[in-house]
Amino acid sequence: EADPNAGYEGLIAPSARAPEGFFLDWAPGHRPNVAVPDTAWLLPSSSDLVMMLHLRPSGRAEQVQASVALYFSDVLPSRTPVMLRLTRQELDIPAGATNYTVSDSYVVPVDVELHTVQPHAHYVAREIRGAASTPDGTLIRLLTIRDWDFNWQDVYHYAKPIHLPAGSRLAMTIDYDNTTSNPRNPNRPPVRVGYGQRTSDEMAELWFQVLPVHAADRDKLVDSLYRKVLPEEIKGRRAMLVAEPRNVALHDDLALMLAETADLAGAEREFRASLALRPDSAASRFNVGLAVLGQGRIDEARRWFASALEADPLHGSTHFQLGLLQQTDGDLSGASAHLATALSAKPRDADVLLAAGVLDALLGQDTSAMQRLRGALDVRPGWVNAEAALASVLSSTPNGTKANRDEALRLAEHATTRAAGNSAFLDILAGALAATGDTTRALAVEREALRIAESSGNRAAAESMRARIATWEKPVP
Repeated sequence: EADPNAGYEGLIAPSARAPEGFFLDWAPGHRPNVAVPDTAWLLPSSSDLVMMLHLRPSGRAEQVQASVALYFSDVLPSRTPVMLRLTRQELDIPAGATNYTVSDSYVVPVDVELHTVQPHAHYVAREIRGAASTPDGTLIRLLTIRDWDFNWQDVYHYAKPIHLPAGSRLAMTIDYDNTTSNPRNPNRPPVRVGYGQRTSDEMAELWFQVLPVHAADRDKLVDSLYRKVLPEEIKGRRAMLVAEPRNVALHDDLALMLAETADLAGAEREFRASLALRPDSAASRFNVGLAVLGQGRIDEARRWFASALEADPLHGSTHFQLGLLQQTDGDLSGASAHLATALSAKPRDADVLLAAGVLDALLGQDTSAMQRLRGALDVRPGWVNAEAALASVLSSTPNGTKANRDEALRLAEHATTRAAGNSAFLDILAGALAATGDTTRALAVEREALRIAESSGNRAAAESMRARIATWEKPVP
């Protein structure tokens, strides 16, 4: 490794993630992963490749040699799959339990094709079953392993994709045998086994790689799955914390998940638990401040951010949040200083690039704004927030070209398509249309943006939109 300090310890990756629609792992028995046709995954430029190894101490020094082989496609992927996951994480398998059973199910909201299935459990699992029932009552058996062996796992490809119409229910059932009758039980005598990511713990997972029949349904499916799995992940993190109450990464991970459910008080509680374990950590102080800020305690949040900078004067995330607060206060110069420091610390952070680009636009620095907003899209392609912001700058810059205006219109149309009903994005689209000379359509879009802004009580935005409408309605001399 070129930089021996670049990695991290623990089970929770700080920012690493599998490519969208893929579950890249290796377990005993796995054959090399083969992608479903037309679904190669994209590797963005400047990506870091992270290999996470689950290792158990043996009590002596061990040599570890691991490698990854990447196979490149000759053609761009035409489809993006979705990983559909069934899981149960409230596992508490008593010693001596002969038939401990867990199950999970999910109703697919859109038409999908099943292409692969991957079961996962640890040593005391005995039988794994997966099935689907369609709205007309048809039962489809998808997987049956009657004698589960942790040392021989695989990803199974269906000979032909299995079509499931919207409304079909996918179901998983796993039986566990925590007795000496289970020859693969590593514990003699048996001990209680709970949920966790160590092989001495247990898991209950059944993954399906699916393709939405209609590509436009992908976002709906992803959002539905996230809402389904997140509560179970929270249960799992809480279960692991019972066994590892001093695990900072677990406290932080649980806090972020609670924040996703709008439980900011719970997130603050978990971040404070991390801070108690690492009182001198800038990150822990920052996290408490972020949870406090989310609850509207702005002055207290500022104090926590100041405390974070005492621990690390160059902490990028803290400077980022302080920059946003300064901008809200109208102190654009102070905001610019904080965001410049944040960019120095996190030059490839899409959120920081977006904030810095928007601030540059407010300061009239259009060239820099475009550069940073394009940088955000380079890091996070297709991000509608950055697309809309760049469209706004391109359509309003005083020295803009026809190519600028055409690009602004394309970006704004894409953003409003992906985020239907967003009044701010519609406002930007209207501006892009006006810049290309299509005033008639600009007025129609702006009136729709105004309707949404008024219905949501956004008075400031509504007033600005009325002014634009009045300007565009004036006859040309």
